[in-house]
Amino acid sequence: TRNPYAVETIYRTTVQTAYSAGRWQANQDPAVQEILWGYEYSAVMDDRTTDLCAELDGMRRPIDDPIWAQYTPPNHFNCRSTLIEVFKTDSLAKPTDVPSVVIPDGFKVNWGTLLRAA
Repeated sequence: TRNPYAVETIYRTTVQTAYSAGRWQANQDPAVQEILWGYEYSAVMDDRTTDLCAELDGMRRPIDDPIWAQYTPPNHFNCRSTLIEVFKTDSLAKPTDVPSVVIPDGFKVNWGTLLRAA
């Protein structure tokens, strides 16, 4: 192949997509929805972190915020970011600002919303 890392990139991105979509679907359970306030975006911050993920890191928003429709990890190939659940009783259950400049790149989809309940 021209790019020896292509298979690794596809594998990592697919695994992260499945993991994220599964967590999103699990959080749709009515018992979880009853106690879930929202999410905090958590990026792995190192020299491989994209500008998009660095910008979103630490952002906390309610579960019904439209930002989660476009910026639920993985947001790009090899994305290592995740969402951390924030519950209503948590002291962190307060929104932070959406970054003023969210870089307009990435997949722009919440993979979990594409799954159908079994």
